[in-house]
Amino acid sequence: KTTTSKISTVMTKDNLVTGPAGTKLEEAQKREVVKVKRSEHGVILDPVTLSPAEPVRRAQELMNVQNVSGIPIVEGKKLVGILTRRDLKFLKDYDVKISTVMTKDNLVTGPAGTKLEEAKEILQKHKVEKLLLVNSRGELAGLITMRDIDRIQQYPRAARDQRGRLRVGAAVSVG
Repeated sequence: KTTTSKISTVMTKDNLVTGPAGTKLEEAQKREVVKVKRSEHGVILDPVTLSPAEPVRRAQELMNVQNVSGIPIVEGKKLVGILTRRDLKFLKDYDVKISTVMTKDNLVTGPAGTKLEEAKEILQKHKVEKLLLVNSRGELAGLITMRDIDRIQQYPRAARDQRGRLRVGAAVSVG
């Protein structure tokens, strides 16, 4: 199924600044723009997170809705783990708490402010797809994914703003 946000992303990667295709209500357009703007930050400053006390079912739903393969797990702002689709692969009971199945030991992290080139080296060295960025207090400060690094390299001419996010526009009728 091709969604409006996917169509917009492809158009933007070809260096066309465009908005979500089709006729939509203002709120629906806003949701589509948010999807596109979050899809390739390079550094995701506000990743979707969950608490370790949440049921795994909630994480699975969120992964499907957000189209992500992993979710950082936090207590307050402190990073305590990550839950990935790999953690769920052979799970039979999705009502258990995230804390029972998340990866919490040997997390691959980098300091806040890590550049994409450094992140790629860390990800390749540890053979993981997500680099969790933390500040000096151990709080989650961002996320860099190999998928986003690959897309930035694949589409070097994509129209991006000063923060490296895809440019996208939306219009509403005034009549």
